[in-house]
Amino acid sequence: MDNRNKLKVWLQQHHLTQKDLAQLIQQTTGRPCSVRAVKSWLCPPEKNSARPCPDWVIQVLSHMDE
Repeated sequence: MDNRNKLKVWLQQHHLTQKDLAQLIQQTTGRPCSVRAVKSWLCPPEKNSARPCPDWVIQVLSHMDE
């Protein structure tokens, strides 16, 4: 499973919006994270605005589940 799908599953499991996730990432890591960035990570890869979801995002979310 690629990072985009892992992120989608994580969002669904935790019942969070893209805005909630952006705020959570920013609060947890201290790194800026915009809603637009989250949207670009979740976009279908064929879209021009799609960006790969960074590995560090998945790692942060995985640690939150532990």
